[in-house]
Formats: sequence, C-alpha cells, structure tokens
Amino acid sequence: MSLPNNYRCYDRTIGKELKFKRVFWRLGIEQDSQQAEEGSIVSMERIIMDVDTALGIAGGDIDDAHAIALVAAQLDQLCLEGITVVGGNVTLPSGFRSTRLVCEQLGLEVPIACGAQGPSDRELVTGHSLVLQNGDPTEHWILDQEGIGEPYVRPAWDFIAEVAAQGPVTLLATAPLTNIARFLDE
Repeated sequence: MSLPNNYRCYDRTIGKELKFKRVFWRLGIEQDSQQAEEGSIVSMERIIMDVDTALGIAGGDIDDAHAIALVAAQLDQLCLEGITVVGGNVTLPSGFRSTRLVCEQLGLEVPIACGAQGPSDRELVTGHSLVLQNGDPTEHWILDQEGIGEPYVRPAWDFIAEVAAQGPVTLLATAPLTNIARFLDE
C-alpha cells in the first residue's frame, strides 16, 4: 500500500520516513466524493483510533483520552470501528488498561486491539518517566478502577487490515506510529 505524497514526516520511534495527508490518514480506495441529495442517507466516516492512553498514571498525559472523548461525542457523524493501542507514553498493558477504562466511562463498546510493545528499533522510554524526570519506569496508578473487557484477539495491525478490507477507513493516530508501520509492512 502506498501513502499519499502530500506530507512527509520522520517517525523516530520506528526509524522511517512516513508520508501522510493529515493527522487523519485515510486507508482504502480513494473515491470521488459524492454530494448527498436532500433526504438521502449519508454514510458515516469510519474511524480507527491508534492510542497510547496514559490517563490514570502519575505523570501520564490526557491527549489520547481527550481524543477518544471527542470522537465519542461525534458518534452521530462518525463510526468508531475500534481502537488500537501501542506502547508509548506508557507500557502496552497500562495503555490497554487506561484505554479500556476511558471507553467504559464514556459508554463506548468497541474492540480494543493491542499492538506493539514499543518502538521497533530501541527500548521503550515511557512518556510518564520523562515527565516525572525520575527515570523510574514503574507506572504508579492514581486511579484504582479497572475497565471491563479483554483485548481483541488479533494484533492491532491485523485489526486495521481487517477493517480496511471492508472499505475506506480513517486512522486517527495520537500515539507513536509503530502499529501503523507494522500494518504497512505486512
């Protein structure tokens, strides 16, 4: 699969140059947009989110949880197909736990697929340890709640491929692009 040539960036977490159109990157066959006629049913934009949610961990940030909440508020216009999680700001197990908790609090019932443990070219240095400036990789939970549910049975890159095979889908990535790189490599 080739990427659009509109924009390029170098993702240091995977050591590759990536090309993309916007933060929202559309997978699948590009189709001419059709103007909806008055009274016709308009199909909703299909979305997969790729996150490294750290809400609930000391030193964790809120960008991923905030993005999930913003998408959840627009479910009358968007179809959230699922969420993929990557090790980044926190470890993969903590990212899954935090994502699951956010989804539960928002009433979202979507598949959550775990992906890469961290970058493919180096050890994971979590964002929370950088924020706390203590070098301690231990994740200290400040929330005692656990979300309900198990991860999707297949890896994140397989989940993305399965959804993209059903038609165009937009990836909204707020995490390191390791899962997306793995999808593109397979």
